[in-house]
Amino acid sequence: MKLQINDQTTFREINLFFHEQFPYLSLRFFEQPHQTGVGSAKADMVEDIGAPSLAKTCTFAIDADLTAGQLEKWFETEAGLYAQVFRKSGSVWLETTHSGDALSLTELNNKGREHEIAANPDREVPDFREQM
Repeated sequence: MKLQINDQTTFREINLFFHEQFPYLSLRFFEQPHQTGVGSAKADMVEDIGAPSLAKTCTFAIDADLTAGQLEKWFETEAGLYAQVFRKSGSVWLETTHSGDALSLTELNNKGREHEIAANPDREVPDFREQM
């Protein structure tokens, strides 16, 4: 899947596009970069309603085998945006840091799905292959 970002694209649109591909993951954007293996400060989180100020249009092919760390690095180097991948864990969203950043987006999404099933054992989780 390809993601194209320009100066009219909102943070919410970027996150919705990403979340459609990986329903147990979420992208959040921050005003400041974070160090490798360290989470971002909540005070630096950017609201979803705004649009990033970009000097150029960026297109990126999001591969399911890409790691969270690689995706975050692309946003920083190519788009000048400070992104963090979050993974669903039951009813909360966990920020990926050191070990999570080394996992592929597919692996993180599967972990989120497993935690959703464990937190809600009576809830039927849809088979995403049936929706294609």
